Amino acid sequence: MSIDLKKYLNNIDAIITTSNPDEISPKKIRKCLEELYGIKLDKQRKALNELIIDRFNELTEHPKVLVSKLEWDDANKWIEQKKIEFANEDKVSKRQKLRDSSIKKPRKKYKKQDRDSLVNEDGSKKKGISWEVLNLSSDLQNVIGPEPRPRTQVVKDIWKYIKEHNLQNPDNGREIICDSKLEPIFGKETTMFQLHKFLSDHLTHQDE
Repeated sequence: MSIDLKKYLNNIDAIITTSNPDEISPKKIRKCLEELYGIKLDKQRKALNELIIDRFNELTEHPKVLVSKLEWDDANKWIEQKKIEFANEDKVSKRQKLRDSSIKKPRKKYKKQDRDSLVNEDGSKKKGISWEVLNLSSDLQNVIGPEPRPRTQVVKDIWKYIKEHNLQNPDNGREIICDSKLEPIFGKETTMFQLHKFLSDHLTHQDE
């Protein structure tokens, strides 16, 4: 009897997102699911591999951040603790205001340097490290263009190039047969799980 593989999507996404892309593979993910649920998926190996590859592509193009239940619980505990602290501070503040009602205190203002540390030069909010704009090597520029961009966008553009030029092995979708433009970056062939490793050698910080 075949198993509905879609019910394992959340587990597959979690494994892909939290694993080192240079070490993870469809086989390792399958083994992990088998151990986790005490099942055998050998008969559906091909279908599961295709599902894993589809999820890897989707998460590469639209990355998301997953947190563990422990991290989530810790975050909620921290929030509740802060609520209590703020409530207590508010009570103290109100009592202080009653005692010093005749004294007007100046409204606290943010220092200019504090405001500047939260925004970019164009006034937009700063984002996380994954959005840092990086310089591209000449080989990488030859594939996706010269404009500096975040690492996440570089990965998306590389995948766009691969799909537009039909460079995925039709018999094994996770393998990429490199053309003359990709070969200086990845070699003659690579896998989707090795892209991040090779791209690191072709991306540099703007201050370098």
